[in-house]
Amino acid sequence: MGATWTSVGSIPLTGVQVAPRRGGENVANMPAAEVDITAGLVRRLLTEQHPDLAGLPLAPVANGWDNAIFRLGNEFAVRLPRRRAAAGLIRNEQRW
Repeated sequence: MGATWTSVGSIPLTGVQVAPRRGGENVANMPAAEVDITAGLVRRLLTEQHPDLAGLPLAPVANGWDNAIFRLGNEFAVRLPRRRAAAGLIRNEQRW
């Protein structure tokens, strides 16, 4: 029952910041994010596309090369692509 978010309707995706990576890893070689993912953006997506989950607590967990991950309540995680290439990788994972 996974959800695929290929667009965010009228929600702007620019000008927002991402939580820093844990552990202070050197990210000099990490590709720049094409989409900056924030808790506010995740909350707006949930409100628009999955309102039954939109009221759960939300906290940033990780920000990697391809994805940003947030904890949603006690049972869920939200993983969103930071780069166009990552969106294709997620689609491939869903096919498997």
